[in-house]
Amino acid sequence: MNLRQYLLPLYRALRPVVDGLKLNAVARPVWAALWRSRDHSLIRARQNGRVWWLEPDVALGGEHYEPATVAWLRSAIQPGMTVIDVGANVGQLSLEMAHLVGTRGRVVSIEPSPGNLKYLRAHLSANGFDERVSVVEAACSASEGELVLEVAGGDLSSIENGPQLAGIGLKPNPIDSDRPRKQVNVRTLSLDSLCRDRKLAVDVLKVDVEGAELEVFRGAAECLRRYKPRIIFGFHPFAFADPEAARAELEQLFARAGLRVENARPGVPWALGEFTVAPFDPASR
Repeated sequence: MNLRQYLLPLYRALRPVVDGLKLNAVARPVWAALWRSRDHSLIRARQNGRVWWLEPDVALGGEHYEPATVAWLRSAIQPGMTVIDVGANVGQLSLEMAHLVGTRGRVVSIEPSPGNLKYLRAHLSANGFDERVSVVEAACSASEGELVLEVAGGDLSSIENGPQLAGIGLKPNPIDSDRPRKQVNVRTLSLDSLCRDRKLAVDVLKVDVEGAELEVFRGAAECLRRYKPRIIFGFHPFAFADPEAARAELEQLFARAGLRVENARPGVPWALGEFTVAPFDPASR
């Protein structure tokens, strides 16, 4: 009997009970350890209607990962496009992007966290996307240089969902305020320099960087103005001393490039969440 094939279905079947007893924090590492004791390879798991080879820890996240973002990506990305994933994490959205752009397209996945990079590269390679996805080991900022990345939990070898750049005046996520933090120096680059150096005419841009989104777009003025990509980005108001000022600057940066936020209600402060940006016709204003 191949016990391995039953582990993930068994875990998912028992998950409602495990969640109800608030034992998920214990059950997940036990299950992952059991899987690795039998086989060190990745596992085939379904997420968002597609089947990927995933690390067991990632597969345990369930069959749906950021479904609203995935739905938007499927509506925005066409075969042959060039797409940039800023804050690629372990690559679940990069996998989706790589599938959507097809063999004629190109994805650039940017990620600074050492633990996330290990998983990101493993996922792209195992799913056959090495040829169409380039991994950039760096953090996007307003300029090239070096900054400190703080990793909540203090473990640089595991998945990190909220690494945050230090030294640019951001406040940490209050959810992680009591966790130990590990610091690592990382290279920074701007989207403008990346597009110039790699001759990227970007069509779609996804940004999720735990509060550094303002820095990312400050370093992307030329890219936004020249290519007017469709954008989905996460806004993290907890990171800013003045979230309203950050929101206003983002809107100004987009407006100068001929872009505007599509689903932010005028006069209503942006909340924590994702927003989309698209070109607009100045004559229609």
